[in-house]
Amino acid sequence: MNASIKRVLYFPITKIIIGIGVCFSLFVGIQNFVTKPFFYSIIMDKGIADPIIHFVSVIVLLLGYYYLFRLYDKRKITELSIKYLPKEMLGGFALGFLAISLSISILYFLGYYQFLGITTAHYSLRLFGLLMVAALLEDL
Repeated sequence: MNASIKRVLYFPITKIIIGIGVCFSLFVGIQNFVTKPFFYSIIMDKGIADPIIHFVSVIVLLLGYYYLFRLYDKRKITELSIKYLPKEMLGGFALGFLAISLSISILYFLGYYQFLGITTAHYSLRLFGLLMVAALLEDL
């Protein structure tokens, strides 16, 4: 491979752009063209199907990230290791919960947020799935 092409391909910003492009394209493609049609056809309740769709999409996103950078960087992917998962997950959940709670509290105290009620029986499951997807997308 030409030295200038190799230098551009392995430049950190290029790696970030390629990682975001490949991982999110895979995530959106699998979610919209595979998992949504499949799970909406077998599960009639959208409130139950959506968290399952998000879970499968997150697994695809993580696998895409793992294999892309394993092939691209030719290194062991340590940022997804099981060894530090409990500590990292607990810290991430706590920090994310505090950040979201702080944002909602500020909006509430300023008068821009008003709690009207919960409209579905599966609200907490749907919210958890949505926040899990948002957290993983932000981390990657």
